[in-house]
Parts: sequence; structure tokens; C-alpha cells
Amino acid sequence: MAINLNSNKGQKGGINRLSFLSAICIAILISILLLILINLDVIQTESYIVFILFLISFLVSFGIIKFVLFDHLGRRFKIIYKLINMSGKGQYDKVMDSLHEGQSFVIAEKDVENWLTQKNEEQLALIKLEEYRREYIGNVSHELKTPIFNIQGFIQSLLEGGLKDNEVNMKFLQKALSNADRLQSIVEDLETISQLESGKSEKEFVAFDLAQLCIDVLDDLNRVAKEKSIKLVFRSEEEPSRKVIGDQAMIRIALTNLVQNAIKYGIAEGYVKIRIYEADDKMLVEIADNGMGIPEESLPKVFDRFYRVDKGRSREMGGSGLGLSIVKHIIEYHDQTIQVRSNKSEGSVFSFTLPLSKNDW
Repeated sequence: MAINLNSNKGQKGGINRLSFLSAICIAILISILLLILINLDVIQTESYIVFILFLISFLVSFGIIKFVLFDHLGRRFKIIYKLINMSGKGQYDKVMDSLHEGQSFVIAEKDVENWLTQKNEEQLALIKLEEYRREYIGNVSHELKTPIFNIQGFIQSLLEGGLKDNEVNMKFLQKALSNADRLQSIVEDLETISQLESGKSEKEFVAFDLAQLCIDVLDDLNRVAKEKSIKLVFRSEEEPSRKVIGDQAMIRIALTNLVQNAIKYGIAEGYVKIRIYEADDKMLVEIADNGMGIPEESLPKVFDRFYRVDKGRSREMGGSGLGLSIVKHIIEYHDQTIQVRSNKSEGSVFSFTLPLSKNDW
């Protein structure tokens, strides 16, 4: 393939042309040699014999050269396709057939370009995956290390004498238990994400009342919200409420995580609202708050595992750092997308859609 024997008019013409020119040269050389020998009286023959020998040498040379070229190109193509892991007989036969049709180089060049493109994409994907793996392992290690270190510290303090002090021992035991709960939360959330990413579980979607589910989630979190003086509000513009299709247990987890997150970063005397709207054949769900908000530069990363807008404050508030990532996986599991819009110090709005049930139950 290093020699461009062909133009856009076809490779066969180039090979035939090269064979023709080479055969002509050989025939001319043989004819010149015969003429010289005749002039030197080394051999004696008629001039027409020279012409006949010229034609014979041309035809034989043309056939041999063309055969050698096709055989050489065939072997080269075979090596090339083995190198690009496309040594299947079907593809090789296609190229060899096209060699006679004048398109072999075009096809082979396209195959090589496709192979190079695929390899580049695979290489980029591997690099990205390796970077993600390193970052992921680093994040998991960091998140696990903090509660483990805290538990070790509290236990060490108790063993060194704190156990005999009733005030100290209870305080340290409670803190150790809190960190153990955080460890358990991280492990459970990692397991949840792993199950969602594996895609092994069959989707068992049913019709359920989204409005009632939202009300139930807010009722479950009402005590936590009151502790921070945050008002929980539900609003629906659909009367009566329409049912949606999905995994009710998963959507409950997603809503709970989003509301918990809004409460966690909310402000005193603030609010967290769940709003639902019917939009064509879907139901739009919004979880809005007037809390600390998210800086614009952090918006593309909020659904990444372990990403925290304010790392120091976030860890003080607890949690696994996987809540929003789980939400994203759950919504994508339902073949939908989740969006977020926010301004720092002005609150945030997370929104996603669910398909409406065709029949109200």
C-alpha cells in the first residue's frame, strides 16, 4: 500500500498500466538484443521473427508481471488485515475481488482508517476509564478513611482512660456510633449504585400515585425539617392527580435524597417545595428550595460521586456524598434525565420527568 499505483479512475488500470509498461520495456530490450546479435551475424533470422519474439516476450512478461503484482498485493493485504485484526476470510475475499474491480485500495484504506479511529476511541476510553478509576478509588478511600479514623480515635481515648469517665465514655461512644452509621451509609449507597449500574435487575414498572408519594416523603422528613425551621410544601396543578409509570420504591429514594439534600443545605425559616406539573405525556417533578444554592462552576459536577460543593461543611453535615449520584442513576434507570438550575445564595431547583400512565387506576 506504500506505492500508489492507482488514480481515482481505478486501481486495476494502474496495475495493468504498470504491467503493460514493464512488459513493453522487457520486450523492447529483448528485441534490441536480437537486432544487435543479428547485425553482428551471431544469429541469422528474418526480421519478422524479431517482431514475433517481441509480441511473445511482451505477452509472457505482461502475464508474469501482472500475476506477481496481484500475488504480492494479495499477500500485503492479508498482512494488513491481520495487523488490524480483520483477518476474516470474508473481508479479505471482498478486498481481493475488488482488486480486479479497481476498488481494493479504497476499501483497504477505509478499513484501516476505521480501525485507527476505533483504536483511538478505545484508547481515549481506556484513559478516561483509568482516570475515573483512580479518582473513584481515591474518593472512596478518602470518604471511608475519615469515619474509620474518627472511630479509632474515640476507641483509643476510651481505652486510655476515658471509659472510666461517665460523661466522656457516653459522648465518645455516641460519636463512634455516628461514624459507624456513616460508614454503613457509604457502603449501602455504593451497593445501590453498583446495582443500578449493573443493569442486571429487570425493570418492574407499575402505575402509582406520584402526588401521594410526594406527600408521604414530605411527611417522613417533616421532623428533620422542623429541627432546622424549614417549611415543607407540596403543590400539584393536577386535580385529580394523574398516575405515573415507574419503580415506586426507587422514585421514593430519589425524592427522599433530593428533599434531604435541600433540607441539609437549607436556611432557617426557609422552605423546600415539591411541585408537579403535567407536560404532554409526562409528569414534571421539581424540588425547589431557597437555601445556599450551588455555584455555576459546580453545576456540571453535582451528580458526580462524592462531589461536594463545600467539602468541609458537607462532611460536617454527614452523609455519604453519593445521594445525588444515586438520584441521577435512578432517573436514568427510568430512561429520563434530571436537570438542576441554581444560583449561589438563591436556592436550587432539581427537576425530572416520569411517563404518565395511559390509564388512571
